[in-house]
Amino acid sequence: MRVGIVGCGTMGKVYYQCFSRIPGCCVTAVVSGSVSPETAKRQGFRVFRTLEELLRSQDLDVICICTPTDLHALQVSQVLRRGGIHVICEKPLCLHAQQAQALYQLAQMQGVTLFAAHVMRFSETGEWLREAVQSNRFGPVREAFFSRLSERPHWCAENWAYDPARSGLVPFDLHIHDLDLIVSLFGPPISADCRGSGSRSVPYDEHLFFTYEYPAFRVTAEAAWYVGSVPFSATFRVCFERAVVFQKGNQITVYEHNKPPYAALQSDETAYPTGFSVPATDMYDRELQYFVQCIRDARKQVIPEPEQVVSVLAILEQLEKKIRPQID
Repeated sequence: MRVGIVGCGTMGKVYYQCFSRIPGCCVTAVVSGSVSPETAKRQGFRVFRTLEELLRSQDLDVICICTPTDLHALQVSQVLRRGGIHVICEKPLCLHAQQAQALYQLAQMQGVTLFAAHVMRFSETGEWLREAVQSNRFGPVREAFFSRLSERPHWCAENWAYDPARSGLVPFDLHIHDLDLIVSLFGPPISADCRGSGSRSVPYDEHLFFTYEYPAFRVTAEAAWYVGSVPFSATFRVCFERAVVFQKGNQITVYEHNKPPYAALQSDETAYPTGFSVPATDMYDRELQYFVQCIRDARKQVIPEPEQVVSVLAILEQLEKKIRPQID
């Protein structure tokens, strides 16, 4: 499978390493303004300065979009209109639900698949929680809490992540991981709310607290880009009718009624360094392996489901109206 990668920043490098570990895949072209011809020759791919140049010059099976968020919609559209090329786009697919809907419709018209790379769907802890919810093994959910905290993404070139028009800031760039998982588990909420706070030294809310109402329970979440060098952490707590489960790192601990606590998941997964704040993991490999297999099998139904990707963006757009005065 011939793979092209557009953007060789943090995530582009992660994708390159992942594809090097997938049998039958080869990165044959990249679009980058920083990769030298010498490096390209040594690694065995061609380097192009623009996506247009790549599309004119190269026959590929799949192109991965790993550029700043504000470029996604245009670049995904350019690849889809070229025809015959599947697209994997880093999250978020774009910053507007209507744009996402149009991109999925274009992919369908062209007979190719558009994948939005929501990687938490492919984490072992996320998969464990999905099975617990769907099997009803602990009874219905009564309450859930998700947390995702990090230092500011200083690794982004030219600090594009700090521009709300380019990244969508904390809601679209960080919290979207948990919201995608929440919507995939429970569906769209009845209502959504958000409150923010943070240091006056940055022109956005460092810490945001989210509330999602469902008919029988409430989901809360927090997300933060802290000014200080806070180590990355992603955790969840879900209260079921007959148990409470806590996730930290690759471990899930279950506290059932009238039973001693036990480790339901203590992963010994092979972990690969990411090169940024997220600890070593294999979830990016699992994600891209799944996408590749979907292409090989010509699957029509894939995850994340287009309607859920669109729903997540619509919720974030709704919340953005509530926090925009704070951003401004």
